Amino acid sequence: RAFALAVAHEYAKIYDEEEASRTTSPEPRGMLLNRSKTDGVHGIWGHGLSDLVLEAAHRDPDGTWRLGIGS
Repeated sequence: RAFALAVAHEYAKIYDEEEASRTTSPEPRGMLLNRSKTDGVHGIWGHGLSDLVLEAAHRDPDGTWRLGIGS
């Protein structure tokens, strides 16, 4: 549980950084409810933060984490 909360916290920081640095609005695209690409530091597009789900996590021998994030 603590690991999932830490991942969620980091993703929230990324979306906050995008919001603070963007000059375009993440408006829905036509019939799709997905967000359009914004021009912030991360160029987030597709899904809003509340759409994301941590589906998998794997730790490599070097200590690097690989995450499977779905929606």
